[in-house]
Amino acid sequence: MTSGFAPEGALASRLLDAIDAAVIATTLEGVVTHWNGAAERMYGWRRDEALGLPITRLTVSAARTADAGRVMEALRREGRWRGEFEVSRRDGSTFPAMVHNVLLRDDAGAPAGIAGVSMDISSRVQAERQLRAARDHLEALADSMGEGLLTVDPEGRVTYLNRAAEQLLGWRGEELVGRPLHETVHAPPEDGTPFAEADRALAQARRAGVRMSADDEAFVRRDGSLLPVAYTTAPLSAGGEVTGQVVVFRDDRARRAGQDRLRRAARDRDVLDRVRAALARKSFVMFAQPIVRAGDRALHQHELLIRLRDLDGRLLPPSEFLPVAERYGVVPDIDRWVIRMAAGLAAAGHPVEINLSAETLADPGVFRYLERALEEAGAPPRLLVVELTETAVLRDESAARFFTDQLRRLGCRFALDDFGAGYGGFTYLKRLSIDYLKIDREFTRDLANDAGNRHVVRAVVDLARGFHVQTVAEGVEDEETARALAGLGVDLLQGYALGRPGPLREVLGLGDRLWG
Repeated sequence: MTSGFAPEGALASRLLDAIDAAVIATTLEGVVTHWNGAAERMYGWRRDEALGLPITRLTVSAARTADAGRVMEALRREGRWRGEFEVSRRDGSTFPAMVHNVLLRDDAGAPAGIAGVSMDISSRVQAERQLRAARDHLEALADSMGEGLLTVDPEGRVTYLNRAAEQLLGWRGEELVGRPLHETVHAPPEDGTPFAEADRALAQARRAGVRMSADDEAFVRRDGSLLPVAYTTAPLSAGGEVTGQVVVFRDDRARRAGQDRLRRAARDRDVLDRVRAALARKSFVMFAQPIVRAGDRALHQHELLIRLRDLDGRLLPPSEFLPVAERYGVVPDIDRWVIRMAAGLAAAGHPVEINLSAETLADPGVFRYLERALEEAGAPPRLLVVELTETAVLRDESAARFFTDQLRRLGCRFALDDFGAGYGGFTYLKRLSIDYLKIDREFTRDLANDAGNRHVVRAVVDLARGFHVQTVAEGVEDEETARALAGLGVDLLQGYALGRPGPLREVLGLGDRLWG
């Protein structure tokens, strides 16, 4: 694809032969006028054979003839053409060449011929193909991974995501590529600073080219939700220089959930051991909180609240050990301990209220135990109030109805706790033998400023009076709320404003283990 250019002189010919690139000249019609030594070696035609023949016959296969025609048209139109072209050897084999053709002009400026230089780029093309194949193979491997994989450049910008990373993070690759990794997907610390310590460590790792990992991090998905992850980073290097980092991460929710279960199980075993030891030694600690009349603040009764003394002497509230006792079936034994304590206090003339669990409610032997404890202690049944939550009643309404009927027969009283928090409270007023409705603290909170809560409290009071039931407001934290509740007609008040829970020895002047 070259033309009427013929280098003059032996020196020029030798110089062209020394060039490691095919230099060919042709007429405007494509007839070869010069063919250097590199052209002989590249195309397999000797100079004496090539001169005078059409360039297309020597270097273009039949399959590429039309392409060669388009190149010649572009060359005549624009004066030059440069690009890759698949050329043909004498033996019929083909190879990729980088071709640069120019249109030569005579002294008058008229087209006189074509000169061209071509170089065999088979090695480069093969290397590129190998690189593409390697890249495609690596991408296929990366996309077959269950772990997310992404790469970042030295500035921390995302350069690649595999399919798992896209699925885990909810981002498509083209959306995330080019964005700073840690500003985009790394969860910020709880103190609100823009970068977590791990971000700084990763930035340092990128600069130093060291490997690091973390098991307690979280990435932010595209929808803003957090994904707990464990990740490992390694330097991405080329030619001995660090050019970024590879980050491999996995969804760590299952592992952390398993660890949490193990930790909870270990804590449960520890708490259970202490509960059983306290039962064996009868070493629970009983607290009492006063319940007073709303009108004159006179004491009405005390609610008994159990505590468990920790190994370091700290007193654990029921929320820290009763759920464990319930899961392992120990709570009925705790309730029996509470019943025995309450019976002793009632026998000493103290009106008391105790809490029983839903599990105990379903135990047919509990009521017989209660009746026997009162009889053995010589306690007046009217001084004992048994409290159940609305949730406990909901779990087994028939057992609750039988239990409250037996309490009424025995002469004890019954309080329904957390009234208003469940779904069946108004129904229970008709079906159960209730003496006290304990209004859930959700409706006594901020009563002075919450008109909705005032309406609820007033409605509960009116309803309770219709059934001849007394109302108790829990969670009374200040004097303003106490006065507001009294004004709404609540009968009894309980809360920090009236008296905090305290050990029996302080509240009633009694030892807390007298009836253990």
